[in-house]
This record gives sequence, C-alpha cells and structure tokens, in this order.
Amino acid sequence: MILSRKILAKLRSAGVAGLLEAIVDRVRVRHLASAKLCRRLVQGKTGLEIGGPSRVFGQRGLVPIYSIAGEVDNCTFDQQTIWEGKVVEGKTFRFNRQKPPGKQFLLEATMPIRLTPKDTTRSVYALSGACE
Repeated sequence: MILSRKILAKLRSAGVAGLLEAIVDRVRVRHLASAKLCRRLVQGKTGLEIGGPSRVFGQRGLVPIYSIAGEVDNCTFDQQTIWEGKVVEGKTFRFNRQKPPGKQFLLEATMPIRLTPKDTTRSVYALSGACE
C-alpha cells in the first residue's frame, strides 16, 4: 500500500520519465571511478553548488557526496524554477534529509554580486550537476 502511494506520488510529481528514472536509480547504482577521490576532498567541508540540488551528488548518483559533505550552499538564478518550484533565500537549501540546510543564494549572471566576504570564504569547493 505504501509503495503504491509512493509510485503514484512520483508519477504525479515527475511524470512517466521521472518515475522510470527513479526505478532505474533503485535498481542500478554506479559511481564514477573518481567518486572516492571526490568524497575525500569534500568530506566534512562546506561547498557551493550552482543550480542544485543535483541527483548526480545524491546517494545513488555518479558522485555521491551529499551524505558526507559538511554543508552545501546553493546558488539559483530565480525565486521560481521548473525543477525546484519556489526557492527562498537563506538557510533553506535541502541537499540531504539527515543534514541541516545550507544557505540558498538567488543570483543571476547579469545581477551585481551580493555575496559578502564571509559568504565566499566559507566554501572550499564548488559543485555543478549540469551534466545530468
């Protein structure tokens, strides 16, 4: 019963393609050869992701680092996106259910930079899942 509710919820939220993707993710887990190195580099550290959250960094992704990263901040271009819905600035970026949210920035390429020195010095790595 619970499984059928989850399947219907996924079908409604992501469509047939999203449901099929979720099934494939459950059945097949493959990581890049460099995933171990990437995990060592981000373990316990804070980073900045551009346009996240990205499946590629999730538990079953090619480079599963969300679970071991200290904190992940995110930068999105608008308050409303197709893939995330409503986006709110502040400590609202949920990259992993078991971790506190990272800081969400709303910046577009043509906007003046509003990051403070404190914001930029807290990140020791940058992520982008644009290859998805």
